[in-house]
Amino acid sequence: MVQSTEKINVLDKGFVRLVDFMGGDDRAVQAARVSFGAVSKGPEQDKRLIKYLMEHAHHTPFEHCYFQFHICCPIYVARQWMRHRWGSYNEVSARYTEVKDEFYIPASFRGQDTKNKQGSVRIPHWIMPPYLKSMKKALKHLTRLTKNCWKPA
Repeated sequence: MVQSTEKINVLDKGFVRLVDFMGGDDRAVQAARVSFGAVSKGPEQDKRLIKYLMEHAHHTPFEHCYFQFHICCPIYVARQWMRHRWGSYNEVSARYTEVKDEFYIPASFRGQDTKNKQGSVRIPHWIMPPYLKSMKKALKHLTRLTKNCWKPA
């Protein structure tokens, strides 16, 4: 088992850390060469094969390798990952532990462009203070409700 303590910081409060992996370059090479009934042809040719696979978007041989990450990310990112079912996951349960009041706050907002449906436009910066004020107020009310034994269903 590979243990890594190196965290890569993401945005303001997030991070990614590799916990463990199974497989590697050799596994990807074996998976790629199985279609020809071949085995490794030496480190240099294996290295060239890996480069070729990546450059030509032949990604399936790399799916034979598995990675386990410890990730801290905004909830909307986690929900998108779940929605697209990119892998298995576990997360801290608010039913069994007290969750920290930790939120991702964007530096700015973007809105839908009226001319380009795939584009976005910067929303004026004056929107941030009222947004932050309303978020703090909502958190205050939620905290008061949960301390009075109310739990969401």
